[in-house]
Amino acid sequence: MADAKQSTQIVKAPAADAKTETAPESKAPDFSNADEFVTILAGKNAKKFLVHKEFACHYSPVFKAAFNSEFIEGKTGMYKLDDVDPEAVKLLVRWMYTKKLTITVDDIETEKTEEEIETFELFEELAVKLWILAERLLMPALQNQTIDWLWKKLGVGRTQLTILETIYEQTSAGSALRRYAVAQCAFNFSGSMSSYVSLQVLFPVPMLLELLDYLGSSKAMPPFDTFYVKMHMSGFIPVPPKEKTPTEHKDGNKTKDGAMDADLPR
Repeated sequence: MADAKQSTQIVKAPAADAKTETAPESKAPDFSNADEFVTILAGKNAKKFLVHKEFACHYSPVFKAAFNSEFIEGKTGMYKLDDVDPEAVKLLVRWMYTKKLTITVDDIETEKTEEEIETFELFEELAVKLWILAERLLMPALQNQTIDWLWKKLGVGRTQLTILETIYEQTSAGSALRRYAVAQCAFNFSGSMSSYVSLQVLFPVPMLLELLDYLGSSKAMPPFDTFYVKMHMSGFIPVPPKEKTPTEHKDGNKTKDGAMDADLPR
């Protein structure tokens, strides 16, 4: 899709230091319990990732609830993610310690050559998996940084068709990642709507409907903080995007969704 004619207006993503809304203050991990660890088991082969408990519990309310419960996770200090690629968990753990998201060739486990890995497809696939994992663990700040990373690495209009099925299988209606994918695909649209209908075999059915709806209402690529996951000021819990009414949707710019800065709580 990267080679398609781009006829819509580009709206630049916010600068790295842009502030859209201030995250609530919370005490950052300080290694006060440096000898207390938990284990995350990733993938079918249960690859182990040892993490300081205070870091895991600080950044994920899911981990916090699990490791402080009377359930098996609380008793054993182990959390299974057997349906998640270890590559994504590796990025997650690194992010919890550094508060920065980086994805390099070394993070991609594949038999392909380094030259082949440099293509954006594998980077995008891993970033999408990370976003989905962050949603599962209620980590919206990481979701938002992932959206930023996708834009800076891949630019506008460079979403591969093969990743769309994964996005729509593992996210729910109204998901920020779904809206991001729809906007990216719509950016490349240069023909009549019927030409996209003819490509319906390439798109998940729900996405095709959303894409046609988007094309009928939007004229420009929105700012990328549009695809941030909003958070309650009191506790970092994602807020589902508001469903637009038909009147609002036609307008496109009538209302502006709020967005949370991707910076982490301190």
